[in-house]
Amino acid sequence: ITFSKEGTYLISRDTALAAKMVLNCFNEDYPKVSTTALLGSTIRYITKNQEYAAINDSADTKLMVDEFWLKRSGSRERAKSLIKEYYSRVETANFHFSSHLMGWQSDRGLIYIIYGPPDIIYMHNHKEEWLYESLPNMIPVGFTFVRKHIPYTTDHYVLKRNPVYEDSWNIAVHKWRHGRVNELIRHE
Repeated sequence: ITFSKEGTYLISRDTALAAKMVLNCFNEDYPKVSTTALLGSTIRYITKNQEYAAINDSADTKLMVDEFWLKRSGSRERAKSLIKEYYSRVETANFHFSSHLMGWQSDRGLIYIIYGPPDIIYMHNHKEEWLYESLPNMIPVGFTFVRKHIPYTTDHYVLKRNPVYEDSWNIAVHKWRHGRVNELIRHE
């Protein structure tokens, strides 16, 4: 079977969907961020609306993304380090959290990209709890993800939104936007 478009395909022999197969069709290099479209779209979590629109409406998305990182880092070497860290997290999220969405688009992917790997993960029947206890200069925070039943996957988890997350989120995004992501990386 060859698919001409990226997306999720549900294949079934009957209309009742008793027997089904789901295929996710992403680009051929997936989970890598190998297209300029992905380069621009995955930066969404740390951009302001106007920045995001400018990046993705540009004739040269790659140049705009590079300029975004250079502006935040202050040097080419630091920009390379930030780009490497950010997009390696996107690729890891794609690898581990893809279901009917690319992993970076999932709630677990969102948290992983911004905060990195959690210190502790508690897995329950229908939920996961991620604890970040050792992020330098930050108050410990925990995120709860609840499995959401959808017909074509058993691996879709949704973040239980909580106003308590807001301060931690704003601090973490601020650190990314100011080239200080090293303050979000635990030093072992």
